Amino acid sequence: MIKGKLFDQIIFMLLIFFFLFGVIMIYSASGYQAYKLHNLYPHYYAVRQLMFGIIGLLIVFFINSINLDGSRDYVKYFVLITLILLIAVLIPGIGNKVSGARRWIKFFAFKIQPSEFAKLAIIMFLANFIDKRRNKMDSFLEGFLPPMIIVGIFMVLIVLEPDFSTAMLIGLIAVIVLFIGGINFKYLVGLFVVGIIFGGFLIIHSPYRINRIKGWVLGETDPLNKGYHITRSKLALATGGFLGKGLTHSEVKIAGLPEAHTDFIFAVLGEEIGFLGAIFIIFFYLLLLYRGLKIARDTQNVYFKFLALGISVMIAVHTFINIAVVSGALPPTGVTLPFLSYGGSSLLVFMASIGILMNISNTIIKGEK
Repeated sequence: MIKGKLFDQIIFMLLIFFFLFGVIMIYSASGYQAYKLHNLYPHYYAVRQLMFGIIGLLIVFFINSINLDGSRDYVKYFVLITLILLIAVLIPGIGNKVSGARRWIKFFAFKIQPSEFAKLAIIMFLANFIDKRRNKMDSFLEGFLPPMIIVGIFMVLIVLEPDFSTAMLIGLIAVIVLFIGGINFKYLVGLFVVGIIFGGFLIIHSPYRINRIKGWVLGETDPLNKGYHITRSKLALATGGFLGKGLTHSEVKIAGLPEAHTDFIFAVLGEEIGFLGAIFIIFFYLLLLYRGLKIARDTQNVYFKFLALGISVMIAVHTFINIAVVSGALPPTGVTLPFLSYGGSSLLVFMASIGILMNISNTIIKGEK
């Protein structure tokens, strides 16, 4: 199915490793919580992740087999559908409200999170835009303004859910891709200033965001209140030592580590497989990033180049922010760890992204026209 190509097999094997290891870690991190707190069977979250992963693998094989260059005509429809879903999720009765946030749309027994698909939609849109306007990217009206309007609309809709972290992450990915795509640096500086002002306003007028920052700053001085997430996470990493306590043997997840199977799964990972195991996981992420950037460098197709670049940036930013939060270097953000954190929509998007990288790699190996 991978057509015997070594380069594709390396990417595919990394995907299989992350997916299967992620299911194991989700089972370990969520079993106690599922059974004791939610009256579910211990395998509940792991089985659901496995089901989404199998669907994701089918998507990988499908994307790997299509004419990716020919599919760019459908990018505008993907962007439009994602935009409609982002609007729909805000409508009472359609959007599923959990803990005060409308981020999901329920389909039968499953929920999808449109903001996850928005990341890939924006990357595909920007890659297509840069390819078509490659000689006009330095222009404010023709190169900078059009993509920023689209990105801005997506970000505003996601902030309204509210999901400030995902909105800022999409903005960051867009800025990096556009900067490499040739946008005038002075426009990005102005955008950065506006972003700081707008972001600061949203933080100041949101008590829960203020509490997150206070928890990050206070840390151990308020371990049972605002600093609870950070202190629990650091405790898990510290008690794991060099080699860890062994898979499924985390104690902090039972003692009350919040979001153990989602945002803070790296803390459980660090406790169970230790510093050495965590370093190996980070190495595999770096290897995946290297492969993605190598594909972006080697392809001559501009659309493919910025697709590969955007996907690589998305995975790298997700990984960096998540590990930085878990280790206490950044305040809690809600950014997941690619492939390992629980979440069907997130897993499907990352798997589809790997399918795109594999397809571009195949094109390079066959020889581009």
